[in-house]
Amino acid sequence: MTHAAMEKLFQQIQEEGLPEAFSASTQARQKKAIACSATSFGPLLQKHTFESIDPKHPEDVDCWIQHPMGFLEKACEESASFKKLLIDTITKHDGHLTIVLYSDEVTPGNVLSNRNHRKFHAVYWSIQEFGWPALSNELVWFTSTCLRSCMCNRISAGLSNLAKASLKSFFGYPSAPDLRHGVHLQLGDQRVFVRGRLGVLVQDERAHKFMTHCKGAGGVKPCCLCKNVLLPSSNMLPDTTGYCISAKCYDVSKYDLHSSGSISGIQARLKKVAEEDPGDLSRIEILHGFKYEPEGLLQDPWLDIDFMQVFAWDFMHCYLVGGGYEREVGFFCEALSPHDLGLAKLDQYVKRWVWPQGYAHAKDCFSTKKFTGTASEQISLSQVISKYARDVVIAKGVCVEMAHSMIAVCDVVGLLSIANSGLVSSKDLGVAIIHHLSLREAAYGDVWKPKDHWVTHLPRQLLVQKALFSTFLMERKHRVLKRAAQSRHNTQGFDCGVMEETTVQHLHDLKLHAVTDVDLLGPKPASRKLQQAIVEALPVPPTAQIIASRSVHVNCRAVYVGDVVALSIAGSVQFGKVWFHAKIDGVLVSGISLWEIVSFDLTLARCLVHDRPEIVPTAAIVEPCVFFKAPPGSISQVLFPPKLKLRAAQLA
Repeated sequence: MTHAAMEKLFQQIQEEGLPEAFSASTQARQKKAIACSATSFGPLLQKHTFESIDPKHPEDVDCWIQHPMGFLEKACEESASFKKLLIDTITKHDGHLTIVLYSDEVTPGNVLSNRNHRKFHAVYWSIQEFGWPALSNELVWFTSTCLRSCMCNRISAGLSNLAKASLKSFFGYPSAPDLRHGVHLQLGDQRVFVRGRLGVLVQDERAHKFMTHCKGAGGVKPCCLCKNVLLPSSNMLPDTTGYCISAKCYDVSKYDLHSSGSISGIQARLKKVAEEDPGDLSRIEILHGFKYEPEGLLQDPWLDIDFMQVFAWDFMHCYLVGGGYEREVGFFCEALSPHDLGLAKLDQYVKRWVWPQGYAHAKDCFSTKKFTGTASEQISLSQVISKYARDVVIAKGVCVEMAHSMIAVCDVVGLLSIANSGLVSSKDLGVAIIHHLSLREAAYGDVWKPKDHWVTHLPRQLLVQKALFSTFLMERKHRVLKRAAQSRHNTQGFDCGVMEETTVQHLHDLKLHAVTDVDLLGPKPASRKLQQAIVEALPVPPTAQIIASRSVHVNCRAVYVGDVVALSIAGSVQFGKVWFHAKIDGVLVSGISLWEIVSFDLTLARCLVHDRPEIVPTAAIVEPCVFFKAPPGSISQVLFPPKLKLRAAQLA
């Protein structure tokens, strides 16, 4: 236990006293009582049993599924802010809910262990109509189920069968209420009618292979969305008819996309061949790019998955995790090294910039004599490395083609990061992606990977699904399940215990934290000095209750003291440095020293640094910014966040 956790524990004991009972068995009973409490749809956690196909372990495999509609009812009992969000969403969209489903394999403990029996598959879900910024909050993503990988391997179709069971909890198999036809939810004292469908299935490529049984990157058909796109090394290329094309072709007009009917036809043909001519099944699987799995998700007639409507590539893994952006930064550094502009100079340049404290900073991405960093650090770096390419590399007249390609991929990453804001059209995104791929080919030649084809589907995805889901948030959410799994070394009852603990923790977090409201994080009584400064600056009565915090939650971002932020004041954008956040009798304000804008271009503003804070409404904060550290009275450069950058480009 950390010192901070001990402090909070002792503080709670001081305020509330010791509980009457606190033994481990009492805690376990209470946890089970909450996790399995009754809802309109039965117990909150419901057991589902699979038949084992492992002759060494013939026992049935049990998993515990959190009933989705039941959890919504319980969440509304615990959280007034979540209840308001859900009811507002249902009212706004006439009771229609679009389900977003995600899955991944999570590894608690030693990730390098080759016999980690606690590794498990997790399935999360949310409601697309919640919209942004609500969907940027982990509290509105729910854990449907988790099952250890070694147990998942014992059931037919593995993860695909697990996801199928999870989805059937939404869609009423065999005789429960079916969300597609409509169900009633008891949300506190209100009873509402909702209906819905599966709208998005997003995950990384490996999870897509496990869940949909597509052949994936190594197949003759590396893209499960295209009928005629083949691996460049395929012996079926070149095609004299002109129908089949290489996956290196970025002309999307030549793609012959599957329809929902053609995917269903493939599944039907695979089933027929498996039953009538199993010796020919392997050839047919290669021909169509899908494997036959009778218990798989796509073979289930009850769910009747509309594959082309729900399938989604995750741009985080396509660009940032071994994807186009991460690889290109490596190419860029290698090309710059002979000109003394490579890793060492980049490291020095990056360290001059200051990132918002709530962001993953990128200061150490070049510290180890190679480019490293998490996906969050890489996306934070994009603004700075784009400026380096423009102001340093192009200015010196070296590696100009590489620099333009680097700027182009940073622009794409910026557009993807704000794709759900409504400011980015699918057409503009498509133009930016193809423009970058063309520049990269001109700069570096043939460095193609399958992900370079997958990203060309992102614009269509944005158009059809009205959103681009990445997996940043879901992978952060893994820590909740890891925390529940970390201390469990006895694997008997592991899956049930993790689901119980995760369910109880989620309900507790919903009770403690507002879902979408602007609010202080970890507030404490304001210091005497701060209270005096506020009373002198504002007409505040001496009896006013003033609490303060070093951070505030606004627009689903944590903004800390010391951050430089963009603000919207009287319809214009201004920049300033945060000195404090406070709540005066329930009204949120922030002390911010506004900086005078001296000049600006399409990517940044040059500001005169001031250290005279003014009190402004906290809601005026738009977003924290990356900036160049400078003393008062001198000029600092503030990089535009992607939204402001796009706005500046449109105004120009």
